[in-house]
Amino acid sequence: MIGHRDTWSFLIEQTSQHPHFRLPERINDLDDGKIETFLSGRSVLAVLVTMRKVRDDHLAGDEHMATWALAAAVYMRTQLAVKGTTHTRPDDAGVTIIVLDDRPMTIGEAA
Repeated sequence: MIGHRDTWSFLIEQTSQHPHFRLPERINDLDDGKIETFLSGRSVLAVLVTMRKVRDDHLAGDEHMATWALAAAVYMRTQLAVKGTTHTRPDDAGVTIIVLDDRPMTIGEAA
């Protein structure tokens, strides 16, 4: 997973109490306030379940609109990444990357 440090903090705050979430062993700092970490499938499921619940529990117009918006964005990005994953990777590709950052990529990142 690659995302902004603030988004990672939000994800941890919301998901850490889920019985299937496990903190990753490493969190690598990247440029521009971003982090990179590796989540197990079990933790990804916990993220999906938790973000969907937070998203569904915080209705539009609620005083916690920012919580709803962050949960909706994290859920959507995670769901899209998981949906795009196949059971077998014919090209022996590495891991599925979930990007939780809407900022434009730099030229070096796009390569």
